[in-house]
Amino acid sequence: MYHALGILAIGILAYNVPESVVRIPAIIMIIGIFFFSGSLYLISLKGLTNLGVLAPVGGTAFIVSWVLLAVNIFKLS
Repeated sequence: MYHALGILAIGILAYNVPESVVRIPAIIMIIGIFFFSGSLYLISLKGLTNLGVLAPVGGTAFIVSWVLLAVNIFKLS
């Protein structure tokens, strides 16, 4: 749920700050969504248990995107 708020925040920030501040964090967050949620959906719906290793990669991408967004905003101010 909190990552959805992050995506909304990135969308709002995109109108108020230079694009370079939010572009990379947004891309990394979307990649994290695909890896984390996608692997969990495929495990539960298709039984592809080998994809369980992708969930931590997606979680790490979420963390990296939040940190990168914070660093970029801090540099801006």
